[in-house]
Amino acid sequence: MEHLIECLKSFNSKERFFLLGHVFDNPAFLISSKFRRELEGKLDIIISEDAFAAMDYHLDWLYASLIWAEDYEKKGEPYLKNDIIEGNQEDIDFIIAFDDESISHLIFVEAKGEIKGSSLCLAHTNSFSTSSTLCRKFLFLTISCFVLVITLPTLL
Repeated sequence: MEHLIECLKSFNSKERFFLLGHVFDNPAFLISSKFRRELEGKLDIIISEDAFAAMDYHLDWLYASLIWAEDYEKKGEPYLKNDIIEGNQEDIDFIIAFDDESISHLIFVEAKGEIKGSSLCLAHTNSFSTSSTLCRKFLFLTISCFVLVITLPTLL
């Protein structure tokens, strides 16, 4: 989907994103090769080394980005609250987006505390109802959506 990454970047305005990029000397917020390989193994896709990545990405931003990318001439126009835009702070912990020929890929990653089992697993899309609703709404576009849950070891 042409322009999707550009639209996603235009909404990415969390101060934490820019602070962490500066602190870790990674202003482009590129994902590590180790994490990329782990995702590639689970998803059976090749992820671009320069894939767009962001944290705490609001679902409203995602929806607006998809709308703008679908009709790029509307980019910058305000969007109205509707059945999907809720004007709240609901977000995706980590989003990865990249283009592969004529397809834009979106990977939504949610972090959860440690539980028994695998450290990286595919989630059922109904466990993320809003993000899966967005995916279903835009199935006619040239995008693919993956939703993952990463279980992190507890530090305490």
